[in-house]
Amino acid sequence: MTTLLCVVVGCALTACSGGSSPKVTAPKTPALTTAQVRAMVEDYEGRLQAAYAAGDASHLADFLAGPQLQGNTATINILNGRHQHNVFHLHVDNVSVTTQADDRIVAAVQDHTTDNAFVDTASGQTLNGGLPGPEAQSFVLFFDRNPHDGRWYWTGAQKQ
Repeated sequence: MTTLLCVVVGCALTACSGGSSPKVTAPKTPALTTAQVRAMVEDYEGRLQAAYAAGDASHLADFLAGPQLQGNTATINILNGRHQHNVFHLHVDNVSVTTQADDRIVAAVQDHTTDNAFVDTASGQTLNGGLPGPEAQSFVLFFDRNPHDGRWYWTGAQKQ
């Protein structure tokens, strides 16, 4: 929705001024190595774990965008409404870059949670017998580079 608004405003300004609006883009960045992508995945996963454990979605926009930002923010807000936090610890086992372009990285990731449970925020007690519990997982993750600030954002995930 924000992107659409920006496009509409940009078109309106162009039409009103009679000229074209200047295109602002960050300089092209060199391709990331697999090690750099893995470090980004581990960093973003760590921030996501902290947000869920604290029930605090306020910093998610620093590294998430699009469906990832919307879905994780909504989930944290729903859990907060139920007075629950999701506490999990994730270990990244393997990352392989499957596609890399100037503004998009697609990576296959295998990881596992060492624990994964919901906690009642009032009592601190683990709920649902500690389920869902540890799990090995495989995902395809999507990262998009914002052309305006040059930063990479985690924008999508598909469980395999």
